[in-house]
Amino acid sequence: MLKITKIYPKFTGILTTMNKYENDVKIHGIIDSTKTKDTIKEYQTVVAVGPSVHDIKVGDMVMINPARYADVKHKTNPNSLRQSIQTDTTEITYKFNVVTMNDVDYLYLQDNDIMYVFEGEEVEDEEPSQIVVPESKIII
Repeated sequence: MLKITKIYPKFTGILTTMNKYENDVKIHGIIDSTKTKDTIKEYQTVVAVGPSVHDIKVGDMVMINPARYADVKHKTNPNSLRQSIQTDTTEITYKFNVVTMNDVDYLYLQDNDIMYVFEGEEVEDEEPSQIVVPESKIII
C-alpha cells in the first residue's frame, strides 16, 4: 500500500481541493441538476502548483473548466425511428484525475483546466423566492 504525504506537481500540473456540494442547490426553488449533492464544485482551492505554472499560486480560488474530463455517451436504438425518438439519451460523466494524499482526495489538473483565479468567499444563498397563489380563484 502506498501512503502519499506530499505531492509536487510536475511542469504545468496543479493540485486542488476536491470539495463537493453537501446538499442539492436550488435556484428559485428548483434543483440545479449540475449542482446536486456529492457533485464536485466548479470552484476549488489550489493546494500545490508545478514549476511551470504562472499566475496561479497555493491558496488561490480557481474556477475549473471540466470540459476535457467529460465523457459523452449517446445511447440510441437504430432499429426503429419511433424507438429512437422515444429512447435516445445523452449521458455526460466526468473522469477527473483524483489523487489521495493523507487520506484526503484532491484533483490533479493542468493549468489550462483553470478558467480564472478569483477572490471571494462562499456564502449561504438567501431564501429562494416562493410562488404565491392567490386565495380567491376565478374560473373563466
